[in-house]
Amino acid sequence: MQSADAAELAEPPAPPAPMILNRVLLGNFKAYSGEVSAGPLHERMTTVIGPNGSGKSCLVEGICFALAVSSQQLRAPALAGLVNHAATEGCASVAVAFIEKGGGTQQLVVQRRIVGGSRSEWKLQECDCGPGAAAVAPWVCVRCAVRTVKRDALREALKTRVKIDIDAPERFVVHQSSALCVAQKAPAELLAFFEGVLGTDGLRARMQQEATLSLELSATLREAHV
Repeated sequence: MQSADAAELAEPPAPPAPMILNRVLLGNFKAYSGEVSAGPLHERMTTVIGPNGSGKSCLVEGICFALAVSSQQLRAPALAGLVNHAATEGCASVAVAFIEKGGGTQQLVVQRRIVGGSRSEWKLQECDCGPGAAAVAPWVCVRCAVRTVKRDALREALKTRVKIDIDAPERFVVHQSSALCVAQKAPAELLAFFEGVLGTDGLRARMQQEATLSLELSATLREAHV
């Protein structure tokens, strides 16, 4: 018969396949006039590089904007500062599309729009239909609903499906200006930072539980041999 401790340490079910950023669609966002599409992105892409003035920062800031980073963190005092000067109605948008790594069926699209230069809204589409149900960009499927969501609902969807926490943007996007700060972290801080980036920080409690059980078993074996 299995002990309670052994039952607790039974192998968990296999995690869902990871999702990766596949495409970014920007509309009148900062330096980008009109609609600009970046993608499809390679599944192993981790860095955006290029000469000064090529739009690297705007692209990264667009991703952060769609994922609920505040305008103050995007070099703009207010939402209106994120709208390209050529936009006629004070509107801008950024959509980011995630797909299941390895060619699976899951897709997720987040779009954030600035309306009237003063407020923003999020729309979300979660799709498990796979390729072949194409819709008008940025949406990926004609069958799956596009929902208007609040920030809290967006956060939960991204934590569940993409495994990122929009309350800790420094863990999924490291700006050029932040790279030095990361490099200067103390060893313990750097370990915590990378655990957060890799999503392994949640394993710490399980590791501690296993270590405690191992010590208890070792103590029991020693007592049995006395």
